[in-house]
Amino acid sequence: MIQYFKPNMPPPVEAPRHNPHVPKLAPGFFAKERIIAPAEFNRWLVPPAALAIHLCIGMAYGFSVFWLPLSQAIGVNEAVAAPASASWIARKTVIR
Repeated sequence: MIQYFKPNMPPPVEAPRHNPHVPKLAPGFFAKERIIAPAEFNRWLVPPAALAIHLCIGMAYGFSVFWLPLSQAIGVNEAVAAPASASWIARKTVIR
């Protein structure tokens, strides 16, 4: 049997956790009370929210990837410019 720690040896010295030459961050930024959710937090809301965000990102990606094949499938052969009035920015910036 290999004995890694002999009884007559001094206990191992723990390495310092903070380099004294590096300044610490703001004391309260990573405080336990700040980073741990309160007891009334419903953690089961996180997965549906993450799924919704990923679906939105995926839809934008999928639409951009399949734009050309879909337009060709429905018979669009050339790009059609939208009128300037179709933009919500144009509607907001029109001086009346």
